[in-house]
Amino acid sequence: MSSELRFGIIGCGEVAVDTCMAIGATDNASIAMLMDTRPEVLRDLAEVYSAPTTTEVDDVLNDPDVDAVYVATPHDLHVPIGVRAARAGKHIFTEKPICLDLADADAMLAAARAAGVKYMLGYVLRFTEPYRTLQATLASGELGTLVSCW
Repeated sequence: MSSELRFGIIGCGEVAVDTCMAIGATDNASIAMLMDTRPEVLRDLAEVYSAPTTTEVDDVLNDPDVDAVYVATPHDLHVPIGVRAARAGKHIFTEKPICLDLADADAMLAAARAAGVKYMLGYVLRFTEPYRTLQATLASGELGTLVSCW
């Protein structure tokens, strides 16, 4: 593997644009391939990042220049794509939610473990100060018992 992590972006809609900007701004990661089923969406990002494009997931998963995938597809596709990516030896970063039920989450994590690849869920706001403060406040019991959350 090279010194930089080379990402295949699977799903190039609005959510992926910010992630592509972040990857493009780092010194240790790059965009190796862009994938979306909508060619018109691919054209915009391909111009910005000078990356090859495809409308097929398998093209990304079979590309030896792709070390990891960023999956920004509809939620019901996270697990099937993630499991296939793990089996292809690609590290996986999916947007939230990981999936639609616990059994699928377990399948995703098991596939990553079995393949020896890393899995990360794009649920990073929990590390920011407002959310840490909220978590500490709820845990203190100061507000009573939490019964619902949206």
